[in-house]
Amino acid sequence: IDYDREKGTSYLESLRTFLALDCQWATTATELGIHINTLRYRLKRIERLTGRGLHTTADRSDYYLALCLRESPGSG
Repeated sequence: IDYDREKGTSYLESLRTFLALDCQWATTATELGIHINTLRYRLKRIERLTGRGLHTTADRSDYYLALCLRESPGSG
């Protein structure tokens, strides 16, 4: 979130959309209106920034839960 704010990136939106669309690469790229390689770059960058991957169910679940908690009422 801070990185997006500081650098003007869209990593959070990309991750949220990717997870919401069941990790479907092409569908996510289309939904975001970007090239699939741009999506790959963004998600790889997220992995580097967080030290977590998107290739395991555990890490995907952690990302998903973190997004849910962030967006839940009262998380202000």
